Amino acid sequence: MGRIAVGIEYDGSAFAGWQFQSHARSVQGDLQLALAQVADHPIELTAAGRTDAGVHAWGQVVTFDAPVERLDLQRLQASINTLCGPAIVVREVAEVAPDVDARGSAVSRTYRYTVLWPYGYRLRLSGDRAALLDADGAVHASVGDMVALGGGQGGAPLATPEAAAAFLQSD
Repeated sequence: MGRIAVGIEYDGSAFAGWQFQSHARSVQGDLQLALAQVADHPIELTAAGRTDAGVHAWGQVVTFDAPVERLDLQRLQASINTLCGPAIVVREVAEVAPDVDARGSAVSRTYRYTVLWPYGYRLRLSGDRAALLDADGAVHASVGDMVALGGGQGGAPLATPEAAAAFLQSD
């Protein structure tokens, strides 16, 4: 047995999030099932982080133990991409030291939040709350604590409702 690290990206649109859920499709569930099928061995994944329903990831690192002596890592990558793609894509795979753990060995994590809304919608800001409204004023999404919008200075996200309001008013 050996430890394998996998670098993945995924389109979370069809998933109820990263973490395995018995009642819904998850990224962990699909990837774990495919890896177990290819490795012909039960697989338990450890991820550097998790995502919520509908959230995408790029550069997610996952580790697991498998019988590396029986596995061709390039073939493993190709097989997982065939079984899980295009929703989940393995970008890289490597055997790592037995003490490497995706969650515990991570030295940093970066999260990027982008909120997009369709033409004709508007953002209503109130204190630390934001709501996405359609033309009739119906609320379609509510965001608390942070509103991230592309288009801040230098293309940086606008991380607060105040910054978003200032940006929207500058048009």
